[in-house]
Formats: sequence, structure tokens, C-alpha cells
Amino acid sequence: RRAYQVDLRDFEAAAAAAAKDHHHQQRSSFSSGKNTTTKEEESSRLVSFLRPYLYPVGLLKTRSFAEKKIDDIEGKIGSLLAESEATWQKPRRVIVTFNTEAAQHRALDAYEVSGAKRLVANWTGLELIDTPRPFDDGTVLKVEKPVEPTEIFWHNSHVSKIERLARLALTVGITAGSLSVVIVVADRLKGSWRFTLSVFITCVNAGLPPFVRAITEKIERHKAFGDLQDSMFIKLTAARWINTAVAVFVTYGPRKRMSNEALSQSMLILLADAFLTPLIRVVDVYDLFLRYVVAPRQPTQRAANRLWIGAEWNIAERYTDVSKTLFVGLFYSAAMPSALLVTAAAMATTFVCDRYCILRKWRRVPELDALLAKRTIGIVAIVVFVHTWVSMFFFLNWGTYSSVDDDEDFDPDTYDRAVHCFAGLLHCNLPRRERLTNAQVVAYRTYRTLGFIAFALALWKFFGVGLKKILSNLFCGGSTKERPAPNLDTFRSLPDVHLYVPLIHHLSLDEPALVADVANVPSKFLPVADPNTTNLATTDEIRPLLGPDSPPAADVVNQVFGKVKFYDTPPKNDDQDAPPRPPAADLEQQQQTAANDHAAIEMTHASPRLPPGWEEKLDDSSGRRYYVDKINHQTSWDPPTTSTF
Repeated sequence: RRAYQVDLRDFEAAAAAAAKDHHHQQRSSFSSGKNTTTKEEESSRLVSFLRPYLYPVGLLKTRSFAEKKIDDIEGKIGSLLAESEATWQKPRRVIVTFNTEAAQHRALDAYEVSGAKRLVANWTGLELIDTPRPFDDGTVLKVEKPVEPTEIFWHNSHVSKIERLARLALTVGITAGSLSVVIVVADRLKGSWRFTLSVFITCVNAGLPPFVRAITEKIERHKAFGDLQDSMFIKLTAARWINTAVAVFVTYGPRKRMSNEALSQSMLILLADAFLTPLIRVVDVYDLFLRYVVAPRQPTQRAANRLWIGAEWNIAERYTDVSKTLFVGLFYSAAMPSALLVTAAAMATTFVCDRYCILRKWRRVPELDALLAKRTIGIVAIVVFVHTWVSMFFFLNWGTYSSVDDDEDFDPDTYDRAVHCFAGLLHCNLPRRERLTNAQVVAYRTYRTLGFIAFALALWKFFGVGLKKILSNLFCGGSTKERPAPNLDTFRSLPDVHLYVPLIHHLSLDEPALVADVANVPSKFLPVADPNTTNLATTDEIRPLLGPDSPPAADVVNQVFGKVKFYDTPPKNDDQDAPPRPPAADLEQQQQTAANDHAAIEMTHASPRLPPGWEEKLDDSSGRRYYVDKINHQTSWDPPTTSTF
């Protein structure tokens, strides 16, 4: 809705500029404030059909279409608000920003408990030891460290886990069905013109990223941008592997998998991947079309500038592109050792082209955690596992061909040889010993051992690490976790980071939209230039969408949107920068007994495990140890505990 409202403002600005232009007698296409196309164009069925698809990219924009879309969207929003008034959901998640990382660690140590304790306490009401209950009703919260602020998909916070899994299963099924169609078409194309199959595989490989991205973004609902990228990464990796290597391998039967025709098709795919695909990525015809064809036709300069902010790119697609190149090269390296050289060339061209595009052509993506990088370790293990398995097939079948129909190692009905390597995990049905050379036997045993090692590593990276994390959170969560040394820098001292505010990014908006009540937050801390025009969580934004029997707009805003609480900087004490002094309590008594028990204290004292931000010091006058809270600038004779926190 807001994106179409911005377009209406562009039309009005263009109309005002055209009205002031006294030098042009011809009427501006935007000056009337109405449809920019002629009646004949408006009545055209083709134009009406294409406008909903071309409008988002800046073509066939008209004022009447934008007004119609706004009316439709407002009607849908009003219906959703009316349906949900009776079942308002209570807040499910609260995100807290701490002044220092040490304070965050202390909060996690105090309130983060294992999943088993949390479930038992909430379901049975039993009082468990060391189980914090921040509410009077005894509820135990699930407290964990959140992801980066720019990663959160705030608009998907209401989606349940069951719905997310169901949508994920749907996209996986669509991807698998599409790959089945690709394999069937590839089977029909084999034996035709020499380059037909390789060209088809290359074209499909270029179309897979936008296809997988489209179904993932349209169907799936994720809580964070990193989860979306991870889902896209796994599906796209499997799809590209199957398309570029497995499809050709399956299309050709067992007798022809090592033929010149099959191997030449694989080499052509590798060459296209090494040189043609990076060239297409650098040129980026679609981005050039937006800049030089669509942008000049926009009604305002601001609308044209939005098309020059850089091409949108996907980090998951870049990870899969590199892994796909490595997969295809190692897949056929046993039969074509030259594939390794082509793979190295493809890696080099990919690095150079991606570096150029990141610095010169692509727009900036949100900050991500290390999830995809860690996932790639498991991907490489799978690549090595598949490489060993397929290499066993190539090595064992080298020299075992027979064109004699009565050879006992050849079945003329199924066109299979005796060497089968895909009936069991890394197991091949070996032919008679005299049919194999010593080199083939050694290669089989060596590659089988390496395959099992890679298989175990892949299982651990994909399932073992996740299972370990689940069990750790279930039984060993809470203060038992080992945390890194915290950073004592204050949150307000970080550059360009002021608050944790929900944002929604849209390609048609110059700035992200605020989707939280930020009325009490100073505008200088907000990540937008004009909060009045970008904030969606206001009564002025909601009031036109409500019906006559709806509750007040302020109540709807409080129910639909979250609220950002701002705490002003606490006043700085004059003694804050001075070195901490011991507590005054019991100081006189300690001075009287210091001479008697100072040595005993030194010998018998055992330093407790201190929370982050605490430090142990020795009082020179009394000889007694005291504890300094660097965050709150307080001191205590007693060591800090959870209750002290």
C-alpha cells in the first residue's frame, strides 16, 4: 500500500512540474493526474494483462491503476483487521537491547534455562532449583540471544512452526518435480545435435536461481533473513547438482556413461560454467534494462534513482554457484582429469567477477551470521563423498567393456555390466578378480575408505551438530554454557547503531518502513530521514482502514504493532571515572582484624567464578577482597550471585 502511495505522490509531483512548464504546449502525460495511456491502450487486453506484471519494474505505470490497487489493498487490510479483532494475539516475543555485551551475558546467565526445566516447570508447576520465574504466575520464559537486527522478518512473527514446515515441504516438492521434468527432457535430447543437451543444461542452470528464489520468497515464511537464505541454499544446491552432473549421468545408460559423447557433454557444461556464466553475471542485461530503459520513463527523479541503487543479488545463490562448480569438476574428474583444470579456471573467474560486482554493481545485503559458511563445510564433505562413489564406478568399469553379446558380464536385455556401484552405500558388485587390475582394486579400497570418512563428516555437519545443539539446549542450557569474553563497549558508543527497531524493506521505497510505535524515541536515533512519512504504526495510518464498529485506532495500533521503549542516557556521576573503592560497611572492623587474619585469608581464599563485567580486587587497608561491578559502577564485599543480579 505504501509503495503505491509513493507512486501517487510521484504522479502528483510530475503533474505539478508539468503545470509550471510554460514552454511546452504539448500536454504532459502526467499533467492531467489521470491515466497516462490513451483510451485505445487502456482498452487493449494485452496491456491490461501485462500491467500487473510490468508495473513493479516501472513499466506501464498509470495513476488509475495505482489508485485501484490502493483501494483493493485497503479493503483486504480492513477485512483482516475486522476478522482479527476478536482474537488479538498476545505478544510472543520481546527483544531487549543491553548497554554492554557483559550485561547481556549476565541476563542470559540469570534467565536462560534448559528446555527440559522450562517444560517441566510450565506444564507441571513444580518448583525446580535455579529456575528463574520472572512473572508472578510462575511462567518460565525461553530466553536466548537473537540474530542481527537487520535479519529479522518482523512481518512473519505470527507464523507458527507447523505452517512454516508445511510451506517448506511444498517448495521442496515443487523443486523436485521441476527437476524430474528436466531429467525427462534431457533424456529426450540426448543423441541429437552435439551441443543441444549441454546448452539445455546450461540454460536450466541459469534459470534455477530466480525460480528457486521466487517460490521460496512467495511460499515460505521464515523468522529471519538467514533462515530464508539457508532454505534457498539447500534447495538450490541440490537442484544445481542434479541438473549439471546427475542429469547427464542418469540420461546416458551404464554402457555409455564413459563414452566420448557423454563426457564431451559434461566438459561443455564445465566450460560454459567457467566462462559464459560469469560473463552473463557481469553484463546483467536485466539491470541494464532497468537503468537505461525503465529509469528514464519514471515520472520523477526519485523514482528513477531507485532503479540505480544496484542489482539485487543473493548470497545463497553465490554459495551454490561455487559448490556446483566444485561438484561437477570432482564428479567427472576420474574419467576426465582435465575437468580439474577447468574447475580451477571457473573458480578464478567466479572470484574476479563476484569481486567486481560486489564493489561496482550489486547493492548491499543485510548483515548475516556464519550459518551459510558453516553449512558449506558439510556441503564440501558431501561433494567429496559423491566424488569417491562416482570415481569407484569409473575406475572399476574402465577396461571392462564388452561388445560381445554372449559375454557373461554383460546383460543384453538391461544393457548393464556386472560392476554395479549404486545398489548399496559405497558398495560395488565386483566382477571376477582376473577382470580387474591391481590399480583398480587399490583405487576401489582407497576411495571407499575416503568415502566413508566424508560421509561421516557430512552426517555430523548436517545432523550431528544440530542434534548436539538440541540436546544441549534441552538438558544443559542456562548458565552452564561457556560464553566468550564480553565486549565492555557501551551500545550507545557504537557508530550508526542506536536502537533495535522493526523495519520492513521494499524495493519501491526509498527508506525502510517503520513497523513499531516509536513515539517516545527521538527522531535522531531512528534509521530513517523522515519518520512521519515512513512510520506505518500510527493512528493516522490505521484510522482510514477501520470500519464504523471498530475499536479506536490507538487500540488497534497497540494490538497490531510492537512498541520501542527508549531509555535516556543516565546522568554521569563525577566519581564514575574514579577507581572503584571498597564498600564502607564493615570497613572499621576489617581494619582491626586485618593484622591477625590477613595471612589466613590469603592462603584459604578461593576465588569464585564471576559473571561477565565483574572483577575481584584487594583492599590495601583491610586486606579483604571485594568485588567491582564495572557495568553499574558498584562494589560489594560478597561475590555476585544470580539473586544479586
